[in-house]
Amino acid sequence: MIVLFDLDGTTIDDSRNIVECFRETQRAFGLGEWNDTEIRALIGLPLERVFFRISPFGADMKRFYEERYSSREKKNIIIPGMEDVFSFLRSAGIRVGVVTSRSQRMAEAMLAELGLEFECVVGSDGVKPKPSGEPIKKAMAIMGADSAVYVGDTQIDAKSAENAGVEFIGVSWGIDGSALICDRLAGSTEDLISQLKDCMGLRRMIKQGAEAKLYEDTFLGRRCVVKERVTKGYREKGLDGELRAHRTREEARLMHEARISGVPVPRIYDITGDSVVMEFLDGERVKEILEEKDDEGLCVEIGRAVGKLHSVDIIHGDITTSNMIVNDGVVHFIDFGLGEKSAEVEKKGVDLHVLAEALKAVGKEALFDRVIDGYRSTYDRADEVVRKIEEVSRRGRYVS
Repeated sequence: MIVLFDLDGTTIDDSRNIVECFRETQRAFGLGEWNDTEIRALIGLPLERVFFRISPFGADMKRFYEERYSSREKKNIIIPGMEDVFSFLRSAGIRVGVVTSRSQRMAEAMLAELGLEFECVVGSDGVKPKPSGEPIKKAMAIMGADSAVYVGDTQIDAKSAENAGVEFIGVSWGIDGSALICDRLAGSTEDLISQLKDCMGLRRMIKQGAEAKLYEDTFLGRRCVVKERVTKGYREKGLDGELRAHRTREEARLMHEARISGVPVPRIYDITGDSVVMEFLDGERVKEILEEKDDEGLCVEIGRAVGKLHSVDIIHGDITTSNMIVNDGVVHFIDFGLGEKSAEVEKKGVDLHVLAEALKAVGKEALFDRVIDGYRSTYDRADEVVRKIEEVSRRGRYVS
């Protein structure tokens, strides 16, 4: 499988030069000037189609435009982070190419000027332009590939990929922005790398929840887990990004504090926007262990760890037997996604009540007493919390 990229709006942003050259062309041929929005809406379309739509001298306008455009200086127009995307793909042995609505000559000259190298560049020459699938199919034929992923920023790009029968990943920083309708929409170049990994089968999804996806991956040669918070389409884009980034940072902070307090958690390798890269724990979940036997010592150890968390006012938020992994004989706590900092006895009681219910669900409620034994040994306000657990439990029975 290969990866093909659109140019304008996806890989580069040269809208300033494009708008100014378009206006120069309109003035030179005695046409009324369009505003920025009108011109930007045409970026990504073949020049022939644009100019013949507004003038019978379309071919002459195209030549004039290309001469003006080629003489302009092009600096700092590569989308930030895109070179990292290309480096990642090449390091993974993935071949890359470009499919653009620019002419072949303009596209190749632009890429050479920017120092960007691709195995294949297909322009609008000699093929039916996008949204036809012909340009993508031509690139695949040149590169000898029978499958591809196309990365673009407009609905035209998405339709071209559909017509070519290939996977499509949209990017939200281009012309259509977050209004682009597609199954895969990357909100950042880091997100684009993640989406490409999925499409290329470069990582394995471990779990998908309402709030996040978990992947098995590698980081600097080490096996790792990547937790990515899910984009919420119903939220305003900027707010959604801020919330996901905040919750990602908060979860990482809680894990760091938990480790300092003596509670084993996965080591954090990296934090990037809405994702956390952490140590892969090759072990067994407490849920499976307790299904096989009543391990009282394990439950005491769990209680001791929860006591340490509550001693520094860390509320895990979801202490279930599925969120604990025994690795090298030690219980590790995972998934602090619902966690918070709080000194409230109520919240600590609810934290332990969740664990009591999890044990009850697998017929191991008697083991909760051992959890409390461990809890009392590490938390000096344990008796207050135990009374609160009983209160929370009574409220639950009353409601039900």
